[in-house]
Amino acid sequence: MHPTSLPYSVMEGSLGEPAIKWLDFLATAGFTVWQVLPLVPPDMVGSPYQSCSVFAGNPMMVGLKDLYQWGLLRETDENLKNRETQLREAASRFNKHAPQEVVNELDHFSSQCEFWLEDYVLFQTLHDHFELPWHQWPEPFRDRDTATLRDFSRKHEDDMFRHRLTQFLFWRQWHALKRVANDKGIWLFGDMPIFAAHDSVDTWRWRQNFYLDSTGRMTRIAAVPPDCFSDSGQLWNMPHYNWPQMQDNQYHWWQQRLHYQLHLFDLIRIDHFRGFEAAYGVQPDSKDATRGEWYAGPGIEFFHTIGGQQVVERLVAEDLGYITEEVNQLRLSLGIPGMRVLQFAFDNDGYNPHLSHYHCPNMVVYTGTHDNNTTVGWWQDADADLKERAKEYLCGSCTLMPDTLISVALGSVANLVILPLQDILALGSEARMNKPGCIENNWQWQFSSADLTGPLAQKYRALLSRYARL
Repeated sequence: MHPTSLPYSVMEGSLGEPAIKWLDFLATAGFTVWQVLPLVPPDMVGSPYQSCSVFAGNPMMVGLKDLYQWGLLRETDENLKNRETQLREAASRFNKHAPQEVVNELDHFSSQCEFWLEDYVLFQTLHDHFELPWHQWPEPFRDRDTATLRDFSRKHEDDMFRHRLTQFLFWRQWHALKRVANDKGIWLFGDMPIFAAHDSVDTWRWRQNFYLDSTGRMTRIAAVPPDCFSDSGQLWNMPHYNWPQMQDNQYHWWQQRLHYQLHLFDLIRIDHFRGFEAAYGVQPDSKDATRGEWYAGPGIEFFHTIGGQQVVERLVAEDLGYITEEVNQLRLSLGIPGMRVLQFAFDNDGYNPHLSHYHCPNMVVYTGTHDNNTTVGWWQDADADLKERAKEYLCGSCTLMPDTLISVALGSVANLVILPLQDILALGSEARMNKPGCIENNWQWQFSSADLTGPLAQKYRALLSRYARL
């Protein structure tokens, strides 16, 4: 369940009181892991997998309550047009009115995030100014001419500070939430896309790490070949990494990225893990992903370089889709858990790796992920053959969905089971979070605080006890 699915208000954002109540529900029900999607700023259609930064937090998750408590906003400011106007007003008052302990906190945050923060606030301010992707900016800005950027920064200092203050609020509120979660015995499980968006501060600032030409345009585009989600594959419109270049500086950008994420989360899912063995790519003029080729990734040496066992033991590999024996061997040699999704288990015969008799302890099992339909919607849409295979495998006990699939997941030998909140609430297709390959009506689902009832918590506490998962 992503924080954006929580009940929202401008004062509380996505990380305030509703999130605390959510953690209370999890603790009462006996859950000990909360998995989220990437926390980064989403793209124009709301996807957190195409972000302007792999480091920054989503500004829309930030609540404004802290600004009122610090005296940077007054009750009359609630009448300002929107939250952006309120943030601008608070930023203008910060230097004169912020409490000294808050100033010190901001300084500490800026120091902790030095690797990415200043580039990010400059990039965002430039993006607001030009309203174009960075590779279409005037050449001195596109190519990071030092004098040009210095002059721009001086003229737009207030706008840059507003972006810095917003990121400080996110950092502060997320870490406060993480402390509450950990105090309740709940681990936070993050999600890290393997690639960086083309129109991002990461490609603008560290252009040498990506396959881009001298004007910043992509020369090798990340994609997914045709699969069960799309007959024409998926064009991700993200540049491939220049792995040999990154290897020359010990994968420094990746080291910074992973270590920062490990401050935000207790566990991290690496999306598209197979890309570290080989990643699919197409040429810049491709209309779809049907014609491409596989390019070698950095392999096991990458993981040994970025931090070894201390990092690896906190990772989960998203190893869904077309997975080769080489990808399996890379994951197994590192000891990283892979994923199994029960909605995929009945697509063919008894050799399907998602079936529960193939599960092992070092694995994470899902009923479905954010890319799947809800289990109720999946079962309603399933064809007769799939339903028959499921009934045969489960000895006919498919009359009640999603409860049947949830019980199968909890009964797995896998050490970790993740249940989408939509399945816990027994919701249908209307609550689906994302449909890959579509750009409309995704990433919007929200629940009501009234959905998290005491009886529901007790139901799941009893289930977790039955399967020895408390």
